[in-house]
Amino acid sequence: MKDFTDIQSDKSDEIIELLDKIQEEKIKHILRQVCLSIDPSLENNNISLINLPLDDLKNLLLKLISDTKKHHENIQKAINIINDAIYRTDSEGNLVFVNLAWEKISGFSKDESLGKHKKEFIHPEDHEKIIHSIKNLLSNNENLDKGEFRIVAKDKSIKVVEYHRYLLFDDSDNFVGSTGILTDITDRKKFEMDLIKAKEDAEASLKAKSEFLAIMSHEIRTPMNGVIGMTGLLLETKLSPEQKEYVETIRMSGDTLLTIINDILDFSKIESGKMKLEEHPFELRECIEDAYDLLAAKAVQKKLDLLHLIDENVPAFIIGDVTRLRQILVNLVSNAVKFTDEGEVFINVKKNKTFDDGTIELKFAVKDTGIGIPKEKLDLIFQAFSQADTSITRKFGGTGLGLSICSKLIHLMGGTIWVESELGKGSVFNFTIKVQPSTVTPARVYLKSKLSVLNNKRVLIVDDNKTNRQILTLQTQSWGLIPKAVESGEEALKLLDKNEPFDFGIIDMQMPEMDGVTLGREIRKRLSKDKFPMVMLSSLGHPENAGEIELFSYFINKPVKQSFLLDIIMNLFEKELIEKTEKIEPVMNVNEKGEINLKILIAEDNFLNQKLALKILKQLGYTADVAGNGLEVLELLNMQHYDLIFMDIQMPEMDGV
Repeated sequence: MKDFTDIQSDKSDEIIELLDKIQEEKIKHILRQVCLSIDPSLENNNISLINLPLDDLKNLLLKLISDTKKHHENIQKAINIINDAIYRTDSEGNLVFVNLAWEKISGFSKDESLGKHKKEFIHPEDHEKIIHSIKNLLSNNENLDKGEFRIVAKDKSIKVVEYHRYLLFDDSDNFVGSTGILTDITDRKKFEMDLIKAKEDAEASLKAKSEFLAIMSHEIRTPMNGVIGMTGLLLETKLSPEQKEYVETIRMSGDTLLTIINDILDFSKIESGKMKLEEHPFELRECIEDAYDLLAAKAVQKKLDLLHLIDENVPAFIIGDVTRLRQILVNLVSNAVKFTDEGEVFINVKKNKTFDDGTIELKFAVKDTGIGIPKEKLDLIFQAFSQADTSITRKFGGTGLGLSICSKLIHLMGGTIWVESELGKGSVFNFTIKVQPSTVTPARVYLKSKLSVLNNKRVLIVDDNKTNRQILTLQTQSWGLIPKAVESGEEALKLLDKNEPFDFGIIDMQMPEMDGVTLGREIRKRLSKDKFPMVMLSSLGHPENAGEIELFSYFINKPVKQSFLLDIIMNLFEKELIEKTEKIEPVMNVNEKGEINLKILIAEDNFLNQKLALKILKQLGYTADVAGNGLEVLELLNMQHYDLIFMDIQMPEMDGV
């Protein structure tokens, strides 16, 4: 039996053992908390940590400390190998940490940098900017910003750095400093500055080029205008056949040279981005007819028909650049005439589509019956200075810029151009442009009440050209007429011999077997001029024989303008036909020259142009005063009144604008 002392001893051991266990649990709890603070992910394994023996917890802690040390070492290595400088400052702005990249950027070592205020490294002109940016962050309760500033490196060189800065606060929200990353962007900024300078230099060069082109455009065209104008005046004087041939050669050479000059200047203007399109209402048909007028003489020489057809759903008036569209058409038609020895050139205009904003896409097709283009050359012809064949330049001339200019102008108009061609059979140049329909009404319109006079009138059309028959048929139908088209004089006479009723006839002059004059004589044997008036279409002008002229009521030179043809047809049936929505001034008759008393002033600095203008006005029966620049114009206007001023744009001291 144990005595009291033994019992007391046992109790003490139990108490000590209990105290040891309590102490061990406290230590384990502390160790678990330390482990969790090092690696929070262990929280998911908290139950396992509770069951871990003390020694295992100690070993875990040692491992975590070792891993953390390695982790920190890895972080430090990463910090030191990156190219961007990493820094930290205290609340006063003194550097308390920098990495190795800081030394590479600034040239200052870690020992030379730590403890020093950041402003010792920042360019003096940027001090206020940095202080102001920190104040903004603090006042706006923000802690993150970015920007740029300059630092003065150890070698006194200036470096530009981009910073990303983060403000640091303690648990009580007291500002304790900042940390950030600095990226050296010195080379990038230099590159940007070089780019800006290069851009400015390019713009200056472009401006100089543009000004040079404007001056050269004027200076080159001015003497050419004198050459062409004077030869035109010379052709109106009495010349021997040999002299006339010489002058016509000079005139033709001048026109050719001016075309080449215009192509080069236009191409340069487009390439420099200085080509601007105008937006004005114009009549599409008139644009096409004007283009044909410029090329009619060349077409007549080659006995080619210039034809066009505009679909009914195409607006009569559109908004766009009529000058540039006409330039495109003239270029394409000129090429067609140049490379076509017989047949026709035909322009067809269709409406492709209508867009949501009301814009429409028009498709033009310029078709010829010429020599065609080899398939392997089709992709080259729209390139600058290219021809389908070098022999073409030798035979036909040209700069090879025309189609390239057309392509670029069409692109400016929101369209594309392409060509379909077969060697020996001809070509079709297609292009599209985007335009707005115009609500502008033409200056001259026939009211429906007036056009009704043509309703059900029967017209006999005689033309060997199938396309022209089709066009004349569609045009006359649109005016309410009933057309009957045949391709020869024999067919026409057969219809008349069958007593088919016709109110008038439209007859082509140049037809095989039986020409228009011969047909006219045969018709007059059957029908009088009152019973069957005839309109003659001719590429060669009026017949010289008075008897032949009497066969017909009217003569129209090709290419036929639709508005002129309609005027003539209306005149066959009624005298006063045209209702005018706007007043149209009558065209002055050449025989009435000088009858209108006008005081005229010519503002022109070029002596040759002054002389040319004065001679042209003299031919019209007028005299004029001359001013050499804008200032002289103003002086003369202060002294007297002028009814008309012809103004040159480019003049010294004060230009025309």
